Amino acid sequence: MSGTIPQGIFNSSTVITIDLRLNRFSGYLPLTLGLWLPNLENLYLGENELSGLVPASISNASRLTILDFGYNSFSGYIPIDLGNLRDLQRFSLENNNLASRPSSSEWSFLSSLANCKHLRVLDFSANPLLSGKLPVSIGNLSVQVFGAFGCNIKGNVPEEIGNITNLIGLYLDDNQLTGSIPTAVGRLRTLQLLSLQGNNLERTLPNELCHLKYLYSLRLTGNKLTGPLPACLGDLVSLGNLLLGSNKFANSIPSTLTRLTDLLQLNLSSNSLSGILPVDISKWKVLYTIDFSENQLSGEIPKGIGDLTDLTYLSLSGNRFHGSIPESFGGLIALEVLDLSRNNFSGIIPKSMEKLIYIGVLDLGMNNLYGEIPSTCARSLHLNDNKLEGSIPRSLGNCSDLEVLDLGNNCLNDSFPHWLGVLSDLKILVLHSNKFHGPIQNFKGTSLFTGLRIIDLSQNEFNGHLPTKFFEKLKAMRNTYVGSTDPNYIVESSVMLTVKGVKIQFERVLEIFTTIDFSNNQFEGPVPDVLGELKDLLVLNFSHNRLTGQIPSSLGNLLALESLDLSSNKIEGRIPMQLKSLTFLEVLNLSQNNLVGSIPRGNQFDTFTNDSYNGNTGLCGFPLSKECGNSEVTTFDEDDDYAIAHNWKYVMMGYGCGLVFGLSMGYIVFTTGKPHWLLKIIERIPNKKVRRRIQKNRGIRKNKHIKPRL
Repeated sequence: MSGTIPQGIFNSSTVITIDLRLNRFSGYLPLTLGLWLPNLENLYLGENELSGLVPASISNASRLTILDFGYNSFSGYIPIDLGNLRDLQRFSLENNNLASRPSSSEWSFLSSLANCKHLRVLDFSANPLLSGKLPVSIGNLSVQVFGAFGCNIKGNVPEEIGNITNLIGLYLDDNQLTGSIPTAVGRLRTLQLLSLQGNNLERTLPNELCHLKYLYSLRLTGNKLTGPLPACLGDLVSLGNLLLGSNKFANSIPSTLTRLTDLLQLNLSSNSLSGILPVDISKWKVLYTIDFSENQLSGEIPKGIGDLTDLTYLSLSGNRFHGSIPESFGGLIALEVLDLSRNNFSGIIPKSMEKLIYIGVLDLGMNNLYGEIPSTCARSLHLNDNKLEGSIPRSLGNCSDLEVLDLGNNCLNDSFPHWLGVLSDLKILVLHSNKFHGPIQNFKGTSLFTGLRIIDLSQNEFNGHLPTKFFEKLKAMRNTYVGSTDPNYIVESSVMLTVKGVKIQFERVLEIFTTIDFSNNQFEGPVPDVLGELKDLLVLNFSHNRLTGQIPSSLGNLLALESLDLSSNKIEGRIPMQLKSLTFLEVLNLSQNNLVGSIPRGNQFDTFTNDSYNGNTGLCGFPLSKECGNSEVTTFDEDDDYAIAHNWKYVMMGYGCGLVFGLSMGYIVFTTGKPHWLLKIIERIPNKKVRRRIQKNRGIRKNKHIKPRL
């Protein structure tokens, strides 16, 4: 149901329950709401589109036991007389736009609620304007569940919180809390869930936490906690979730943690932990998530890890593990994500991994593995930066769900795997820095590589003409992008790509990112005209080959293009005037060719430097010092047919590349510093309308919280 709520509903003296949850009611509540409902016990208005103030008169409905205003758009202040509702048991105001009173830096309304001795659930979560500090009067509450995540709460967690002895669940995630975790938390002997993620808490974990024998979930990820992990955490035998990632914990993983035989999730990622994994890791029989990534852990992987048959997610990436990958990994039959990247593993990839039939992401990149590629199917397969040899196994052609194949920087020696073209879901193919050779050919089917959006064949030994038939098949690059301000990612795992000689680690890759990199090979002949049909293309690199002929004017149709590198070839003739239409072009490199004539003027061509044209002795005009004759000078005409700066779709595409180099990169690995051209791409937002729209959507996403489960 939608529309406004009929006012008569709030004028019945006999009504006991009003339940209007999960509708689309809008408008304001009457300010006299509580005056005419003397027998009302349950008021459910959650998950609608209501706005305006929470009526202070609600405190007159003295028999209320349940008051649910959550997931609406209420604003203003929380009434301070709610303590009159002495029978209140549950009060929910989460996910609204409520604010703190400017006259007080603390949540004064909590003092009144201390009078509600039957109150068991109190939830103000996801009201970022509440701000302020938690008052010491919080200790006077009698609640079992207190939720206030995403409220911009500042200051310390009061010691008085230890007085809420009935507390079962405490949610204070995503605030701005500082100081230490109070030792008084140890008095909350019935506590089952403690969630303080995403704050600025410091210092060490208090040993008093180990008194919480019923604690099931301890969530402290994303703080600044330091020191060693207390060995007494192993005494919390009821723990099912231990989430301590993204802090500053040091020293080794306590061996006592293996006492936690009911543990389901264990996250110690992004700390400074060192030492080896517990040798009796097999005791975690029911564990389904382990994340030890981004630490300084070392040693070999215990063979007992293969006994964790319920494990679905395992990440040990970014550590210092060495030795071979245990054959026992084949026993992880439920595994869906395995990330062992960025370690020092050596030896061959175990044949037993072919038993991982549910694996979706397999990342073994950046190790010292050798031997051949296993016949393991996954949605995302990363074996890059190893010492793998031989050819690509034909069995990968049967992996119908394969989206990402990254085999870059190995010692593979093979021809182009044209038979992968039957995989309609394949979006990313990275083969750079190997010994692939021969021409790219054999494209007889009608649906080959139709989903491909990123292909990197750079630094190999491919030869022959650039494959016109191949480019004709790339339907995913042909004007298929539908503008959206919400980012959609191809895959969650990382991909290393090279853009203009710079290695970039993309932690996630946006669907709108498209690139063709055939640089540093032995291709010859002309640049195919058909490339002008790939209108979603963002990056094109054919540099360091043996290409001849002229730059095709059809490249002027690539209206989304941001980087064009044709340097170090044997291309001749003039620079086509049609390239002036590429108004989002941030990088242009035509150096070391045989180009002649005047350099086009206008739009992006007025931003390029001499480096874009060096080694073309026949070129003249800005920015070169060599002047052209009057008959050769060209200028930009605002009425030119190719001037498309206001084309909305490509404004979005231009911003899209900003997303690619912004949202897609969790971190960037530069081999040549921070080049000016890349910074320009990252920072550029070309249109004010886009900027306002993006900011609005960012605000929506920032304020949209998902309530944690108890």
